[in-house]
Amino acid sequence: MELQSLLSKPVWQMTGEELLFLSRQSADTNTNQSPANEPAATKHYVYGIAGICEIF
Repeated sequence: MELQSLLSKPVWQMTGEELLFLSRQSADTNTNQSPANEPAATKHYVYGIAGICEIF
């Protein structure tokens, strides 16, 4: 399948196979473009109104 022709085709005219192909292509490009310098997210839990006030 040609990617450019599928991108120009309306979704309601696509077959299931074409839609799955585009979905997989999108998923492949998203996993390959993950930023390397993104810091690890740490969770910080707060409790009660006092904890919420500390955030703000």
